[in-house]
Amino acid sequence: MTVRVELRERGGRARWVADIRVRLPSGALTRERRDVPGNPSSKRAAMRWATARERELIRHGVEDRRPAAPTIAAFQDDFLRHAASKGRKPSTLENHRCNLKHHIVPLLGRVRLNAVEPAHVARIWGIDVQSATKNKIAATLSAVLNSAIELGHLDARDKPRIRFLKQPRTTAPFFTRAQFEDLVAAARQLGPEHLCITLLGGEAGLRAGEIRALHWRSVLADTQALIIEHSEWHGHVGTPKSNRFRRVAVPARVIEALAQLERAAPTVLARDDGSMITASWLRHRLHKALDRAGLPRSGPHALRHTFCSLLAKEGASAAAIRNLAGHSNVSITDRYMHLAPGEDAAAVRLLERAARQEQARREGDERDASRDEQGEPPRERRGPRLVSGR
Repeated sequence: MTVRVELRERGGRARWVADIRVRLPSGALTRERRDVPGNPSSKRAAMRWATARERELIRHGVEDRRPAAPTIAAFQDDFLRHAASKGRKPSTLENHRCNLKHHIVPLLGRVRLNAVEPAHVARIWGIDVQSATKNKIAATLSAVLNSAIELGHLDARDKPRIRFLKQPRTTAPFFTRAQFEDLVAAARQLGPEHLCITLLGGEAGLRAGEIRALHWRSVLADTQALIIEHSEWHGHVGTPKSNRFRRVAVPARVIEALAQLERAAPTVLARDDGSMITASWLRHRLHKALDRAGLPRSGPHALRHTFCSLLAKEGASAAAIRNLAGHSNVSITDRYMHLAPGEDAAAVRLLERAARQEQARREGDERDASRDEQGEPPRERRGPRLVSGR
């Protein structure tokens, strides 16, 4: 049994916090951590209260003073409304809704928010899905608990710590330069819409939602650049991923391909009636170009992977790729940097040069030794060459 007190600053005020661990008459070990009432002015006074509280716990046991919190199942609608009020994107809300419906509520729906423990979190790791999906489910659970803290259903100290699974680094599929040029040629034969889709994804690095929401006012033909400020998802037009606006310099043929399109709608790509295109509309035209080029079908994101991969292979820096692609984290850009030439090869050449210098020095020492044995004068050793000031 231990009783400790420590001074903690919270909300700009210093308060004494008691940490009491006792073994009850039933043999159960319990721990209580709470602020010392009255906020005494000295550690001795705080310790007196903590000791008295320890005796009270031993005599009368633990009284659950926590208010009854709702279960996860009962709280899910409040959580989604709270997340929407904080400006979460519709795609994020839909992911949370699916994770709750298909995984979290069936597993932990009856568990109250202030009773979630690490053992409950461990059930997520037993779900028969990929590890990346498990992390997304755990992220939804963490968001639910954070929302419960903000709405007063859970104390922050009672939230279990969630450690996400480590993900292996994988190489995203992409087209080689020759394959991409074949795709560009096939798209040009099919028409300007197919060509623009190919070039916006493969030479501008736009996400599918950014292609669908690209406005003509965001095309800067005089400076050969695009301003990425919108993204579309199931009819919802908002900011790009992670709210990262960016300016993307593009090759001249991207601007030339866009010039072939009609300006009958606010967006660069539009249906015949001027309405915004859908994900299936975009994917259908990309698949037609891939079929004509003899390449396997893939989604629009493969073009974005191609954009980043070809930049890395041409020697672009990680910072430049991150800015052009709008990556929120440098670890995302690192997926492509193994393709970058120069750095690893230059490091190996340093080792080779050092090995050649050492080998030449040893061969010179061996020649000097053989001359000494034959009575010949040693070779003249020259010092460092001085450079004239002229």
